[in-house]
Amino acid sequence: MSINAKSNTVKVIACFAVGLVCGTITKAYLTPKEDKSGTLSFASKAPPLEMNKHTAPLKVEILQPERIPDNETDEVEIVGRIALNQNFTGNIQYLWDIPEGVKLVEGQREDSLSGLHAGQVAEVKIRVTGFNKSQQHAISLSSSGPVGDQRLGNSAIVVSRPEDTMESVAPVLVEEAAQQLGEAAGRRRK
Repeated sequence: MSINAKSNTVKVIACFAVGLVCGTITKAYLTPKEDKSGTLSFASKAPPLEMNKHTAPLKVEILQPERIPDNETDEVEIVGRIALNQNFTGNIQYLWDIPEGVKLVEGQREDSLSGLHAGQVAEVKIRVTGFNKSQQHAISLSSSGPVGDQRLGNSAIVVSRPEDTMESVAPVLVEEAAQQLGEAAGRRRK
């Protein structure tokens, strides 16, 4: 047998072995298994349900203050809302994350809410100083609660200079880039 024939034989055997291994793994992965309770379940776990802002079990939002002060000594009220889209099996906890330079004047930095049910909304408020237009500050509100043996949560953020965020700047950058590309394309055509 020539060297090329031996090489081809080895390739065929290797390809067959890889196919056999892949087939065995696939069969084991997809074969139903009986668990201890006597019910059938698949060896593979189903992928988690898709969650987004609108379908999350717990929704958190912070209302943009009516007026953000110019002076760092002026007080501003920050209002957060926690909405439940499903029932939780325990108290809902929340925590305000307040950055350095911003001081809590009134309200609870963290607490728990009891007795909330699906469809209800709780408002939590704090009053702070140092949250002003002269410097970018971000305050966040996070909330979580138990559902069975899992803890589910969500969060929201508010900034003192929304005009400096990427959400505000990006459309301007996209427009400028489109104009520059248009000008460059026009120059190439000439």
